[in-house]
Amino acid sequence: SIGILNVMLANVVHKMREFAIRRTLGASKGDIFFLVISESVFYSIFGSVLGIFLSILFAPDICNLIGNYFDVTRGLEPMVKMESVLIPLLICGGSGLIAGITPALRAIRIDILSILRAE
Repeated sequence: SIGILNVMLANVVHKMREFAIRRTLGASKGDIFFLVISESVFYSIFGSVLGIFLSILFAPDICNLIGNYFDVTRGLEPMVKMESVLIPLLICGGSGLIAGITPALRAIRIDILSILRAE
């Protein structure tokens, strides 16, 4: 969540001119807010899906390593339940939503004239 917040704050600073141009062309503050929030949620859910995919991919190998280390004669079998996939997705989506609020508020509070004048 802190990493997403940091990335989104840097992203908002980088896109200040874009946000100012969008506002002058008629985008509302709500449009800019939704844009930043949706990007933050996308990043967090994408990271969650990538982590879930990698854990499912490497689960059999990790079970074999644990079985060999503890000298278990019967092989351990990985089991993926739907709850173990959906709960992290929901938590990461909520975390991205919360982490995106501060950058989104910063993006809608920009002074359009000073940003465009500086460029």
